Amino acid sequence: MEIGINDALALAEGTIGTVSARYATRVGNDLEYSDANLSRVDLIPNYLKLDQLYLRLFVAAHRYCAGERQHVFW
Repeated sequence: MEIGINDALALAEGTIGTVSARYATRVGNDLEYSDANLSRVDLIPNYLKLDQLYLRLFVAAHRYCAGERQHVFW
């Protein structure tokens, strides 16, 4: 699945409920791509609330992509 990092952050923070996503599905040895939506209800609830894993992961990715970090970690 592919979503924009800013959309991922907003989804994990709860400021938006749904984002556009590009999905890859394995078909035999190939991948087929399709566009759809990803919403907060599709995410694991405890990863949103208890340890905020999604938010921490997306912040780490954002920092890495922005050149703030040489490795992806939080």
